[in-house]
Amino acid sequence: MATANVVGYVPGSDPDAGIIYVTAHHDHLGAGHLGANDNASGIVGLLAIAQAVRQRATPPRRTIAFLAFGAEESGMIGSYAYAKHPPAALPNDQVAQVINLDMVGSHASHQLVAAMGAFKGQPARKLLDGLVGKFKKISVASGGIARGSDFEPFCKLGVPYVFFWTPDKRCYHESCDTADKLDYAHMVDIVALAGALTEAVADTAIDLLASRAKLGCGVR
Repeated sequence: MATANVVGYVPGSDPDAGIIYVTAHHDHLGAGHLGANDNASGIVGLLAIAQAVRQRATPPRRTIAFLAFGAEESGMIGSYAYAKHPPAALPNDQVAQVINLDMVGSHASHQLVAAMGAFKGQPARKLLDGLVGKFKKISVASGGIARGSDFEPFCKLGVPYVFFWTPDKRCYHESCDTADKLDYAHMVDIVALAGALTEAVADTAIDLLASRAKLGCGVR
C-alpha cells in the first residue's frame, strides 16, 4: 500500500513543556466512497486549527504539531508507523496530549459530539469542562474509552487523548457520505471547541508531562 503521513508544527516558546498533537486521517475507503464526514471533516478541522494557531500574535507555550495520517481505514497503519518512527524534532517522550478529529460533521445524527478520552482527573478534561459552556449550540459528551482511530498508538505509549467524534447512523462507511450530508453549522462549533482546547492545553501552566507520567492515557 502506497500512502503517506503529512506533518507540520508550530514551535512553542518553552521547549521543555511538551508537545501537543492535533491529528486526523486523510484517507477513506475509495471505490465510490468519498468520505466527506469520514474523514474530510476532520482534516478540514485540523487545517482550521493550524491556521488559527499560526496566526496567533504570540507563539503557544508548547509546540503544537499537526499530523494528517494515511491508511487509518486499514488499521491505523500511518499513525502506528509514525509512532514507531517519529521525527527527531517531535520525540515520543515529549508528547503531552493528543487531540484527534475523526468524523466531526454529523452532530445532527444523535445531537451530540463525543469527546472520548477526556477522563475525569486528566488536565484536558478540566480545561474542556471550562470551555464547553461557551459552545451552547452543541451537546458534548465527555469521557468514555474510544477505539479504532489514530490516537490509539499514542495511548499505548501513555499519551492522554481527547477524541472528537460524531456518530453517523446513516452514512458511516457508505457511499452517501458526501458533502451535502454534513452538518456544517454544528461542525463549525465542534472545530472551534477543539481549537480552543488545543490552545488551552498548549498554554496551560499545568505540568502535562508529569500528569502523563502519573496517569498515562487513562485506559485501565
